[in-house]
Amino acid sequence: FRIVAVGDSIKTWLNGVPAADLTDSMTHTGFIALQVHAASEKEPMQVRWRNIRVRDLGTNPKSAASLPASRPAGPVVLLGDRGDLSEWVQDGRSDNQIGWQFKDGLLEVVPGTGNLITKRKFRDFRLYLEFNVNHDPAVAPETDGNSGVYLQRRYEIQILNSHGREPKVGECGAI
Repeated sequence: FRIVAVGDSIKTWLNGVPAADLTDSMTHTGFIALQVHAASEKEPMQVRWRNIRVRDLGTNPKSAASLPASRPAGPVVLLGDRGDLSEWVQDGRSDNQIGWQFKDGLLEVVPGTGNLITKRKFRDFRLYLEFNVNHDPAVAPETDGNSGVYLQRRYEIQILNSHGREPKVGECGAI
């Protein structure tokens, strides 16, 4: 998953394939959040995150289309192999405790704990992350793993289990 925010543009790619392209001049700076719908359910939703990296593109960013799909060089590591969550806070909590758990190299949602947000705000950036959504045959495809990456208090980049399905509007990678 690659996300590039430059000026009034946000673009996403899923496995190297363009997924969404949005232009909006209202919000240029804000936090990045990991969002999971139905996080209050008793059974954990099987959504896992790893290798979350962000690179500030500075005051003269390259065109978003020219940036490679691989991990960015020289990034701020928001979540690495050891599970350091020092760049994150739990949304809506003042005690600095994070309710999600890091095990076996993956960050997992703990039901009822809400979303994680970055401590820093970002403007022009390139975000790289890996996620995994386990298929649940008991739910409709449009809600299978319904989660997202939330940008600048305004946009959600949709995460769904889209394995084996043709890309379409509102699917994984949509804004």
